[in-house]
Amino acid sequence: TSIDIKVDGYITSDYIEDEEQKIEIYKRISTIESIDDYRELIDELIDRYGDLPKPVESLMNISYIRSLGSRNHIKNIIQIDNRVKLEYESIDYIGIESIQSLSEIYGDRVQYDLTNNPSITISLKGDIINSLRGILEKIDEFKSTNQKKRTSG
Repeated sequence: TSIDIKVDGYITSDYIEDEEQKIEIYKRISTIESIDDYRELIDELIDRYGDLPKPVESLMNISYIRSLGSRNHIKNIIQIDNRVKLEYESIDYIGIESIQSLSEIYGDRVQYDLTNNPSITISLKGDIINSLRGILEKIDEFKSTNQKKRTSG
């Protein structure tokens, strides 16, 4: 999943001074695949280096968002002003439950393109990165719920 959003995500030199340690942490951040990975790494960073500066927290969120996007077959995440567009690999990956639930939550702030280039565009308020993370967690939750229904029903 490629991400194009207007957020600064990096490890500040005053947070981790040693370049080798910084590279190691960049590698670890890039491998975040689940909320557990995310939380474990945050705990480790806080234990080793202290509270996370905002750019490090943003970098962690971006990596987690990338993982959620990939898991849900979203090929691109693009910020356009106060909107975020989620471009899917195929229409097959946009579930009707996601459409219904996102419409209930976001109302007329959500738009769907169900043509050959399927996407969901949502107007966001406030903190872009946390809002985007919440949306992708909801989409991931819908997908997980649907898979359980199909395997048990």
